[in-house]
Amino acid sequence: MSKNSITQAIKEAAALIKKHQKIALVCHTNPDADTLGSALGLRAALVKLNKIADVLCDSPLSGGIVFLPECHLMNSSISDRYTLVIAVDCSDIDRLGKYASLLKNTASLAIDHHRSHIKFSSVTVLDPDAAATAELIYLLVCALGDNLLDATSAMQLYLGLVTDTGCFGFSSVTSRTHYVASELMKYGLDKAHEYIYKLFNMITLPKFKLTAEVMSHAKFFYDDRVAIGCFSQNDFAKYGLDITATEGFVNKLLNVDKVDLAFAITETAKNAYKVSVRSKNPYSAARCAESFGGGGHVNAAGCKLYGPLEEVIDSLLNASADELGVL
Repeated sequence: MSKNSITQAIKEAAALIKKHQKIALVCHTNPDADTLGSALGLRAALVKLNKIADVLCDSPLSGGIVFLPECHLMNSSISDRYTLVIAVDCSDIDRLGKYASLLKNTASLAIDHHRSHIKFSSVTVLDPDAAATAELIYLLVCALGDNLLDATSAMQLYLGLVTDTGCFGFSSVTSRTHYVASELMKYGLDKAHEYIYKLFNMITLPKFKLTAEVMSHAKFFYDDRVAIGCFSQNDFAKYGLDITATEGFVNKLLNVDKVDLAFAITETAKNAYKVSVRSKNPYSAARCAESFGGGGHVNAAGCKLYGPLEEVIDSLLNASADELGVL
């Protein structure tokens, strides 16, 4: 999307927001720091504009995100009479969970950066070239008025940027991403490194043991260009953990030098699996996920598959062969 069209979309979104007083900000299910940090940062700006704004999510917080500043505000209040619902970082309406019902007969705005976005709102700000939704939220807050950010909301948006850019290491990072980061840093984010440690690096001993066990059983295919790791319900029970303990695992597989495609397969129920997909350029995790009805970013995507684990792995290997051009 061109710079002018994004600017126009941001202006349209700001104009829509200014018309409404009672606003719901909905994060996607299984929230990360981009969706929640973006929603909280925008909420703070709306409160300064004397609006009522609630941050909602149809999933509990878990992992390092529980350390996000003011995360306790999520689901702290809810009304059934919102006049505007803003979906933050949601690629399709299903990612709103039970809060999708709030969009019925209500003005709606979606702010997103997923290339696989399926339009579901009356107004949409979509920029697949944005490295994070937090990048777009910063531009929106600036369009809403002056002096609407403070040290806390700047930190929330900054951590959203950090999360979806892999600490600014992903290919999606642009000069605009760094510009937004530098503007946010002006608010004195002295403790950013502490939050980043908790979001990315801090790990409990049970999670360490689970990760080590699953990593030791990881399998490699197509001359080690494809890596697959599998989490079972028994694994989680053994260490007293849940599905959130898989966060970040697939990136470890992708870090292996010869690996171009990595899959983390997580059993969610009998014959039901959540699959996280990662890729290195020029290969597309999104194309692999989309072939199974999923989606996401070029290098980070996800999908769901059903059936015996062996069949799920075979399906992923077939998709990998297509993507890699393996005969």
